Amino acid sequence: MNRAFLGGEAAFNPALIAVQKRAAAFTGLPWTHSECLQLVSYHAGQHFALHTDYFDDVSAVTLLRVLPRPLLSVVLLLQGDEGTDLAAGQRVFTGLIYLNDDFEGGTTDFPALNRSFAPRKGSMVLWRNVDHAMVPVRTNAHCRCGSIVS
Repeated sequence: MNRAFLGGEAAFNPALIAVQKRAAAFTGLPWTHSECLQLVSYHAGQHFALHTDYFDDVSAVTLLRVLPRPLLSVVLLLQGDEGTDLAAGQRVFTGLIYLNDDFEGGTTDFPALNRSFAPRKGSMVLWRNVDHAMVPVRTNAHCRCGSIVS
């Protein structure tokens, strides 16, 4: 599996901005609040293990040690993937866009919801990672099953 965040100058590509604006139309959030897009490429048989896309909070004890008291209500320290801009905040939504479908398998599965989505070029699966109170939606754990090159 290969993956890359499209940051820096690439993030200002008009085609990428159009994708972010399209997703924003569904979320109701400004497209400028989007994280850099991430491209993921799989080879035959590769998968992505069960995971969630929200960030787990650092414990309150750690916050008390590193932040002045007045800032505790407005600052949330987050843990994330390498390359993630944690200062941007929580991942409220995730949109997964399929760029091709010329293979068998490769479904995105949500086991706790008993849902599976087969790749269809140009389609997007969109889900909330946290509810309106910013509480993680743990049932949205998902995985990508292996594909077979056709």
